[in-house]
Amino acid sequence: VIAKLLDRHMHLSDDLNLRMEVRPGSSLMGDDSISPALPLSYYLRYLLIAAADNFSAIRSMLIKSEVGSHTNLALHPFAPYTLVRNVIECAGTAYWVLTPSSRPARIHRHAMLELDDAKKSLSALTQYGGSGEATYTRRVELIKAMIARYPDSITWKNVTDGFSVTGALREVGTVSAFESINPLGAWQLASGMAHGKRWAGLILSDKEPLNAGLSDDTYMVTGSYKHLWWLMNTTNIVLTEAHRLFVERGMAHHH
Repeated sequence: VIAKLLDRHMHLSDDLNLRMEVRPGSSLMGDDSISPALPLSYYLRYLLIAAADNFSAIRSMLIKSEVGSHTNLALHPFAPYTLVRNVIECAGTAYWVLTPSSRPARIHRHAMLELDDAKKSLSALTQYGGSGEATYTRRVELIKAMIARYPDSITWKNVTDGFSVTGALREVGTVSAFESINPLGAWQLASGMAHGKRWAGLILSDKEPLNAGLSDDTYMVTGSYKHLWWLMNTTNIVLTEAHRLFVERGMAHHH
């Protein structure tokens, strides 16, 4: 089942590159015009390509060999969940930005995302002895100019309240398409595995007793195809829906 799910998206990165057109008169084209220096569609493409690339990497990691129609899998207990986490985070964030039907609401979320990116860029450069102050200041100016187009809807305080993946995925999870899969919970579980948290390992791993029949309960943690498929199915739905909504906003004539 996992192999079939992976094969379905074998060329996902290429497909996303080819099928993310933003047409004149579309909702996204109008969003881009609000801040040509920080086009929203470019940021969303970046997030979706990153998500698709991580999904493709899961396939590369799991498939040991392919002989004819037979696929041999090799399962790492922890590593695939880092990629699962990244897909849900990137695709879920893109979906969160695209969700509002009104342009001011999308621009507000875009501004929050841009400010978060600028702050983290500044912090990273500082850690390496550099200074990104000039770039950060310029980006803040562009973000402020973006939200100034909607003074009655967006304030600077609204933007500086801050973007969080947790908040975005929690809100995404209220959408009917995701109510049964819980994107936030899936991301938290995958994050636990990525960060080596024991609670996540106890939930998602298979455990084999090393001292059968003895009083000392010692177990070896092994990968679980069942649990990985469960989270990969969630990942697949989030990425597919995010791409669908991008195409819809890039094609349809609504505002």
